[in-house]
Formats: sequence, C-alpha cells, structure tokens
Amino acid sequence: MPFLDGWIPGPVADAHLARCAETWLYDLLSDSSPFRWWYDADGDSGVAELRTWLAGPGAARLHAQGESDLAVQAGRLALPYDERWAHPYWTSPSATN
Repeated sequence: MPFLDGWIPGPVADAHLARCAETWLYDLLSDSSPFRWWYDADGDSGVAELRTWLAGPGAARLHAQGESDLAVQAGRLALPYDERWAHPYWTSPSATN
C-alpha cells in the first residue's frame, strides 16, 4: 500500500500508529475491513496488505514505542484465523508481552 510506504517513523507518526492499531485491530483480527467506506475491488487486497504490514513492521514499531500489548495483538495478524483466537494472549496478555 503506497500510504504505508510513506508512514515514516517519528514521534507523531508512531503515536498515530498506536491509535490506529487500537481502532483497527479487532476488525483485522476478525478478517474484516476497518474501513467501512472502502467498497471497490482493491479493498480486500488493501486490507490484506495492511494486515501483513501491521503484523511485521507495524508490530515492531509498536513494540519499540512501548506498546507491547498492541504489538502482540498486531503480530497475531500473521497467524491463520483459528490460531489468532487460540493464541495464549487471550488467557494471559501480560505473559505474552
């Protein structure tokens, strides 16, 4: 996604990333789009790219800024659907951070 390439790390951008992750994660973990307005054919591939980015570079940035809980949740996006929901995070979030 072109907008993800331009999301350069920095204090303001990283704070925005944390707020966005908090807003987007439940939908993304549920294989839904957090963007109700995105109806065109690129929507599914765009959301898949967002999920991949958030599970990798996005999770690393969240972790680097001390957002360990969000980083663990974002990292679970790389797992198959059933494994995301069976992850130990759900029974002991602090143990996975």
